[in-house]
Amino acid sequence: MRFYLDSASKIPVQVQLQDQIKLGIAVGRLRPGEMLPSVRDLERDLGVGKNSIWRVYKELEKIGLVSLRQGKGAQVSNGAPSEKRKDKLAECERLSAEAVQRLLKVKIHPASFAAYFQQYLSRTYGEEPPLIFAECNQTETETFSRQISDSWSVDVRGITFDELKAQQVRKTLTKNAHVITNAYHLDELTKLVKGTGAAVIGLKFRWDRKLVRRIESLKDGATILLVFDDPDKTQSGELILAEFKSVIEPRRVSIVLKSLSEVGDLDHLKDGKKFDLILFSNRLWDHLPKSVKQSPLVSRPTLQIDPTSLEEVRNHVGVVW
Repeated sequence: MRFYLDSASKIPVQVQLQDQIKLGIAVGRLRPGEMLPSVRDLERDLGVGKNSIWRVYKELEKIGLVSLRQGKGAQVSNGAPSEKRKDKLAECERLSAEAVQRLLKVKIHPASFAAYFQQYLSRTYGEEPPLIFAECNQTETETFSRQISDSWSVDVRGITFDELKAQQVRKTLTKNAHVITNAYHLDELTKLVKGTGAAVIGLKFRWDRKLVRRIESLKDGATILLVFDDPDKTQSGELILAEFKSVIEPRRVSIVLKSLSEVGDLDHLKDGKKFDLILFSNRLWDHLPKSVKQSPLVSRPTLQIDPTSLEEVRNHVGVVW
């Protein structure tokens, strides 16, 4: 697949290149395992600085579309589009071709109509985007909504669970809205948006590799403390504990599960020698004292979006590339 840049376009060249690669993968012109052009080749062919090209490849790696291998360059990852998504892409091609033919027939410039259609969508859906990512934690909400937006090239707004409790925010949720959340919070979110007409979708996550490596660095006999707020411990603590144990097996590391009300004084907890690693849930993290969060013993169970699940959700909400 050959790439090109429109020097007259207002769209930055990095965005142009990134979108072309995304589309190439989406429609099957770039297949899983296929090598992308080297940074040096693209620099020569497109007249773009190598640092800009490298940043494009790094961004595509972050969202799971490209794998960067030392000494081998950039390769299309194995997260190929599903057959359902290919069907929707084919339908988009058909609709686009029909639209252009009809526009030319009535003597309307296609590019002009594209700008009009964008304004039409804004008027139809109002100010709030119909795609939302919701989480209990502000940091996670901002991080994952941005990652999904970058992956899909559409605006996915981040809203916390606390914000969803406000009537003013709930009024913006219509039957056209899709609200995505961590599958663990699916029941909680469903209750929060009940009566709004918005569709709720669960997205799967996996443990962040940095967290796994930190656990792997612990000596045998070490003890990890997981701390949740009281409702979360009751509702899903044991489930998360079981999954967490599967990460560290067959390591000889103990895991203790406690609620916030059970751990007592936080400064005393972090300064003690009873635990080798203390993980506070993401719901608690933003509310912890700075002195606690800065302790070398303290962290949180950081997550990464599961690429396969993200692909399934993408198809569900109708985002084709």
